[in-house]
Amino acid sequence: MPENNHLVYLWSGASVILGLLLQIVPLSAAVSAWRQQFLLLVVLYWLFRNPFQHGVTFAWLVGLLLDGVIGELLGRHAMTFALCAYSLRLLQQRIHLFGVVHQTVVVAVLVLLSQVMLYSLTLVFRVGWNGDL
Repeated sequence: MPENNHLVYLWSGASVILGLLLQIVPLSAAVSAWRQQFLLLVVLYWLFRNPFQHGVTFAWLVGLLLDGVIGELLGRHAMTFALCAYSLRLLQQRIHLFGVVHQTVVVAVLVLLSQVMLYSLTLVFRVGWNGDL
C-alpha cells in the first residue's frame, strides 16, 4: 500500500517531538544515568522504515535539534546521530533479512556506539581540559 508523503512526514515529525519530550523529561540523579536514547531510537526507526525519505541529513538535523534544546555542545548529538544513521544505511539491505532478535542486536550496538561517541566527545571538548587523562 503506497503511503502519502505528507502523512509520513507528519508522523515522523510527531514522533520526533514525542521522542524529544521523552529525552528532556527531568529524572532523579540516580535514574538519569539509565535514561534511554529515545530520540536516537526514533531516528533509527524512521531510517529503517523509510530509508529513501529519511537519511543521514534527517538524523543530523534531529541531533542538532536535541543539542539546541538541551543546551549542550552544539553538534555533539548531531555527529553521533549521523554516524549511527550512516552505519545503519550501510547495513540496510542485510538488516531487512535479519530476524527480530538480530535487528535488536544491531540497534543495541548502534546505541552503544552513540554512547561511546557522546562520552568521547565530552571528554575531548570539555572546558578546562588540557589533554591529561
